[in-house]
Amino acid sequence: MFIEDYRDIEILNMYEDRIKRGFSHDDIMQSIHHIGRDNARTPMQWEDTTYGGFSEVTPWIGVNKNYKEINAKSQMSDDRSVFNYYKQLIFFRRNSQFKDLIRKGNFELIEKENKDVFAYQRKFEQQVLNVVCNFRPYEVAFKFDNSNILLSNYSQTETCVSLRPYEAIVYVS
Repeated sequence: MFIEDYRDIEILNMYEDRIKRGFSHDDIMQSIHHIGRDNARTPMQWEDTTYGGFSEVTPWIGVNKNYKEINAKSQMSDDRSVFNYYKQLIFFRRNSQFKDLIRKGNFELIEKENKDVFAYQRKFEQQVLNVVCNFRPYEVAFKFDNSNILLSNYSQTETCVSLRPYEAIVYVS
Protein backbone atom coordinates (compact mmCIF):
# COMPACT_ATOMS: atom_id res chain seq x y z
CA MET A 1 0.00 0.00 0.00
CA PHE A 2 1.00 3.59 -0.57
CA ILE A 3 0.43 6.33 1.99
CA GLU A 4 -2.39 7.59 -0.27
CA ASP A 5 -4.20 4.27 0.34
CA TYR A 6 -4.45 4.85 4.10
CA ARG A 7 -7.41 6.49 5.83
CA ASP A 8 -6.42 6.10 9.51
CA ILE A 9 -5.92 9.65 10.78
CA GLU A 10 -3.29 8.55 13.31
CA ILE A 11 -1.23 6.91 10.56
CA LEU A 12 -1.52 9.96 8.31
CA ASN A 13 -0.53 12.33 11.13
CA MET A 14 2.38 10.09 12.16
CA TYR A 15 3.56 9.92 8.54
CA GLU A 16 3.49 13.71 8.16
CA ASP A 17 5.25 14.22 11.51
CA ARG A 18 8.02 11.75 10.70
CA ILE A 19 8.58 13.19 7.22
CA LYS A 20 9.05 16.64 8.82
CA ARG A 21 11.54 15.12 11.29
CA GLY A 22 13.64 13.65 8.46
CA PHE A 23 12.63 9.98 8.43
CA SER A 24 12.67 8.29 5.04
CA HIS A 25 9.43 7.37 3.29
CA ASP A 26 10.49 3.69 3.11
CA ASP A 27 11.27 3.47 6.84
CA ILE A 28 7.95 5.06 7.75
CA MET A 29 6.02 2.76 5.40
CA GLN A 30 7.76 -0.29 6.86
CA SER A 31 6.58 0.79 10.30
CA ILE A 32 3.05 1.43 9.02
CA HIS A 33 2.88 -2.03 7.46
CA HIS A 34 3.54 -3.50 10.92
CA ILE A 35 1.27 -1.32 13.05
CA GLY A 36 -1.27 0.19 10.66
CA ARG A 37 -4.90 -0.61 11.39
CA ASP A 38 -6.04 -0.01 7.82
CA ASN A 39 -4.30 -3.23 6.80
CA ALA A 40 -7.15 -5.07 8.52
CA ARG A 41 -9.92 -2.67 7.53
CA THR A 42 -10.26 -3.44 3.85
CA PRO A 43 -13.78 -4.22 2.61
CA MET A 44 -15.04 -7.79 2.94
CA GLN A 45 -14.09 -9.81 -0.11
CA TRP A 46 -17.31 -11.64 -0.89
CA GLU A 47 -16.45 -12.73 -4.44
CA ASP A 48 -14.07 -12.12 -7.33
CA THR A 49 -16.10 -9.33 -8.95
CA THR A 50 -15.27 -5.62 -8.95
CA TYR A 51 -14.59 -4.35 -5.40
CA GLY A 52 -14.78 -7.96 -4.20
CA GLY A 53 -18.58 -7.88 -4.30
CA PHE A 54 -18.52 -5.48 -1.34
CA SER A 55 -19.98 -2.55 -3.27
CA GLU A 56 -20.92 -1.45 -6.76
CA VAL A 57 -19.16 1.88 -6.22
CA THR A 58 -15.63 2.67 -5.07
CA PRO A 59 -15.43 1.89 -1.32
CA TRP A 60 -13.95 4.37 1.16
CA ILE A 61 -10.76 2.29 1.30
CA GLY A 62 -9.28 0.01 -1.33
CA VAL A 63 -10.09 -3.68 -1.60
CA ASN A 64 -7.15 -5.99 -0.97
CA LYS A 65 -5.44 -6.87 -4.26
CA ASN A 66 -5.92 -10.60 -3.62
CA TYR A 67 -9.75 -10.45 -3.77
CA LYS A 68 -9.87 -12.54 -6.97
CA GLU A 69 -8.12 -15.46 -5.26
CA ILE A 70 -9.20 -15.00 -1.64
CA ASN A 71 -12.89 -14.33 -1.10
CA ALA A 72 -15.86 -15.84 0.71
CA LYS A 73 -17.32 -17.46 -2.40
CA SER A 74 -14.10 -19.32 -3.23
CA GLN A 75 -13.70 -20.38 0.42
CA MET A 76 -17.17 -21.92 0.53
CA SER A 77 -16.53 -24.06 -2.55
CA ASP A 78 -13.09 -25.30 -1.41
CA ASP A 79 -13.25 -28.30 0.93
CA ARG A 80 -9.77 -27.48 2.32
CA SER A 81 -10.41 -23.76 2.89
CA VAL A 82 -10.11 -21.93 6.19
CA PHE A 83 -13.88 -21.39 6.12
CA ASN A 84 -14.63 -25.11 5.82
CA TYR A 85 -11.98 -26.02 8.39
CA TYR A 86 -13.71 -23.71 10.88
CA LYS A 87 -17.03 -25.37 10.05
CA GLN A 88 -15.42 -28.72 10.92
CA LEU A 89 -14.08 -27.30 14.19
CA ILE A 90 -17.49 -25.93 15.15
CA PHE A 91 -19.18 -29.22 14.31
CA PHE A 92 -16.52 -31.09 16.30
CA ARG A 93 -17.07 -28.86 19.34
CA ARG A 94 -20.86 -29.02 19.19
CA ASN A 95 -21.63 -32.54 17.97
CA SER A 96 -18.71 -34.94 18.34
CA GLN A 97 -18.24 -37.57 21.03
CA PHE A 98 -15.64 -35.17 22.48
CA LYS A 99 -17.97 -32.18 22.99
CA ASP A 100 -18.02 -32.54 26.79
CA LEU A 101 -14.25 -32.96 26.87
CA ILE A 102 -13.78 -29.82 24.75
CA ARG A 103 -16.20 -27.78 26.85
CA LYS A 104 -15.41 -29.05 30.34
CA GLY A 105 -11.97 -30.63 30.12
CA ASN A 106 -8.94 -29.43 32.00
CA PHE A 107 -6.41 -27.49 29.96
CA GLU A 108 -2.72 -28.36 30.25
CA LEU A 109 0.16 -27.10 28.12
CA ILE A 110 2.22 -30.02 26.85
CA GLU A 111 4.93 -28.07 25.06
CA LYS A 112 6.05 -25.22 27.28
CA GLU A 113 9.59 -24.67 26.01
CA ASN A 114 9.12 -24.75 22.24
CA LYS A 115 8.23 -21.17 21.23
CA ASP A 116 7.36 -22.33 17.69
CA VAL A 117 4.63 -24.75 18.81
CA PHE A 118 1.46 -24.23 20.80
CA ALA A 119 0.47 -27.65 22.14
CA TYR A 120 -1.97 -28.61 24.85
CA GLN A 121 -4.14 -31.41 26.21
CA ARG A 122 -7.76 -31.40 27.25
CA LYS A 123 -8.68 -34.08 29.83
CA PHE A 124 -12.15 -34.98 31.04
CA GLU A 125 -13.13 -38.21 32.75
CA GLN A 126 -11.38 -40.91 30.68
CA GLN A 127 -10.93 -38.87 27.49
CA VAL A 128 -7.81 -37.01 26.36
CA LEU A 129 -7.38 -34.82 23.31
CA ASN A 130 -4.14 -33.24 22.14
CA VAL A 131 -4.00 -30.08 20.05
CA VAL A 132 -0.76 -29.01 18.38
CA CYS A 133 -0.37 -25.85 16.32
CA ASN A 134 2.48 -24.38 14.37
CA PHE A 135 1.89 -20.64 13.99
CA ARG A 136 5.10 -20.14 12.02
CA PRO A 137 5.54 -19.83 8.24
CA TYR A 138 8.07 -22.66 8.29
CA GLU A 139 8.19 -26.31 9.31
CA VAL A 140 8.98 -27.02 12.97
CA ALA A 141 10.07 -30.17 14.75
CA PHE A 142 7.43 -31.78 16.95
CA LYS A 143 6.78 -35.46 17.59
CA PHE A 144 3.12 -36.50 17.66
CA ASP A 145 0.98 -39.60 17.20
CA ASN A 146 -0.34 -39.40 13.65
CA SER A 147 -2.24 -42.71 13.91
CA ASN A 148 -5.06 -41.12 15.93
CA ILE A 149 -5.63 -37.82 14.12
CA LEU A 150 -9.17 -36.51 14.31
CA LEU A 151 -8.76 -33.13 12.60
CA SER A 152 -6.08 -31.39 10.60
CA ASN A 153 -6.00 -28.31 8.43
CA TYR A 154 -3.85 -30.19 5.90
CA SER A 155 -5.41 -32.88 3.73
CA GLN A 156 -2.85 -35.51 4.71
CA THR A 157 -0.58 -35.78 7.71
CA GLU A 158 2.33 -37.91 6.60
CA THR A 159 4.92 -37.37 9.27
CA CYS A 160 4.91 -37.56 13.04
CA VAL A 161 8.08 -35.59 13.73
CA SER A 162 7.31 -32.16 12.32
CA LEU A 163 4.52 -29.68 11.70
CA ARG A 164 4.18 -27.91 8.38
CA PRO A 165 3.73 -24.13 8.20
CA TYR A 166 0.56 -23.08 10.06
CA GLU A 167 -0.45 -26.68 10.62
CA ALA A 168 -2.97 -27.51 13.34
CA ILE A 169 -3.74 -31.08 14.43
CA VAL A 170 -6.16 -32.57 16.93
CA TYR A 171 -5.48 -36.16 17.95
CA VAL A 172 -6.47 -38.68 20.62
CA SER A 173 -3.92 -40.02 23.10
